[in-house]
Amino acid sequence: EKEKAKLGECYTIAGLKITPVAWNGAALFQKTDHLTISNLNLKDPDISCQGQNTAGLVAQAGTSADSYLTIKNIHIYGEKSRISGTLATGGLIGEAKVSDLVMNHVYVSGKNARIQGTDASGGLVGFAESSSQMKLENSFFSGYVDTTGTAGGLYGYLKNNQNGGTAGKEFSIENSYVGGRNRSYGYTESGAEVLSDRKNVSGGWCAGGLVGWMD
Repeated sequence: EKEKAKLGECYTIAGLKITPVAWNGAALFQKTDHLTISNLNLKDPDISCQGQNTAGLVAQAGTSADSYLTIKNIHIYGEKSRISGTLATGGLIGEAKVSDLVMNHVYVSGKNARIQGTDASGGLVGFAESSSQMKLENSFFSGYVDTTGTAGGLYGYLKNNQNGGTAGKEFSIENSYVGGRNRSYGYTESGAEVLSDRKNVSGGWCAGGLVGWMD
């Protein structure tokens, strides 16, 4: 179902559903190398993948040394939002191995919004690797991240030295946050006992409010 309801300068896609697939990469955009996305809302996406790289917006970005991904003014929201995968699962991006990754005014939110994977799971980005710049500004995640490996409220796994780049060359998080759970929320599907806990980031061996693991 596509809802062309104009909200300010944004268009909304409502009820995007991608049923369980066995291959790698499930999202609105499965794979990209050079892309700028702006002014878009996704309401109540339900995306499930049995392979790696699963997200609401971009499953996998970056196959060349000069690749980039720029995302601005994107809102993924709704109480029924669900992103479920294995390695590299994120509300916005599954995996990004690019020269430049820039995100500004991006939001993933929902009372029962759930990002669930096996490792490198993040509220916004599952796995991110950059050889040049990585910037996140004016953004937030409010929901639940659940993984048996590394989990982060914004980034699940962050790496800033792809293809010989210098670690920490240009990395920043500004005016961005993760909304905590301060009361229990009921849930009717499997995992209700987890979602009712007063927490919103749960990792098997490494979990962080903003970043699960960084090197």
